[in-house]
Amino acid sequence: TVSMSKDGNVVAYGASDKYTAVYAWDEGAGDWKERGTKITWASRSGRSLALSADGSVVAIGVTGNNGVRVYEYDSGNNQWDLRDEIIRGSNNANVGASVTLSSDGNTLVFGSPLSSGNRGSVETYTWDGSAGGRGGGNGKWTKVGNDLQGVSPGDYFGTAVKLNGDGTILAVGSPGLSSEDSGLPGQTTSTAWTVRVYESAGPLGWQILGTAVAGGTEARGVNRGEPNLSVALNAKGRMLVVGSALNSEGGDERGMVSVYRYNN
Repeated sequence: TVSMSKDGNVVAYGASDKYTAVYAWDEGAGDWKERGTKITWASRSGRSLALSADGSVVAIGVTGNNGVRVYEYDSGNNQWDLRDEIIRGSNNANVGASVTLSSDGNTLVFGSPLSSGNRGSVETYTWDGSAGGRGGGNGKWTKVGNDLQGVSPGDYFGTAVKLNGDGTILAVGSPGLSSEDSGLPGQTTSTAWTVRVYESAGPLGWQILGTAVAGGTEARGVNRGEPNLSVALNAKGRMLVVGSALNSEGGDERGMVSVYRYNN
């Protein structure tokens, strides 16, 4: 998994063997220099990750420990300090399989696509800098609203998540949910994946924005455990990009990228 700062000068990558590394571009040296040391934790740490816009905050999904950790860069000591961690005791929920941050790093969303019989779920948190966190810092993550949930077993809701810049628009991908089963108005076509877009409802969490976006012929691949669906939003949250790596419309598993614009 790879994430990049807004200006392209900080890049983070996660390796499935327990570590995440962050590099910053050194203009004078014309080379990439590692920021701090590699961040290590538990099994499958770094399978998902997200950077804030300035590259000073990184969220790391650790599916092997059913949780998410968020770190902040201390430039004075060239080290990553743990902000806080969110741990879920549920085994086999794949907590943290997807993570996303708002531009300022103060809104966190992560997906657990194997929860509730593979229905999947998504949780949202905001950063409270005045309270003590599990990591011993001066803040903690406060949950916002109720979890977003998949419709039926095998939806894998939360396989992909993405916030817009200010954290007010959220896209969530379900590689196992066909549009005819989405429970949303205007969706009657059988497809291989569905992406729902939400807008912030403040302390209540999220409310649906528009109708679900759906497509593909065979994008799932979930039985093989492949990260086959990805989503992205522009800063305003009005442009959506969906990548379905196993889509077969142009040939067997050639993949497809679709771009959508929201019109209200």
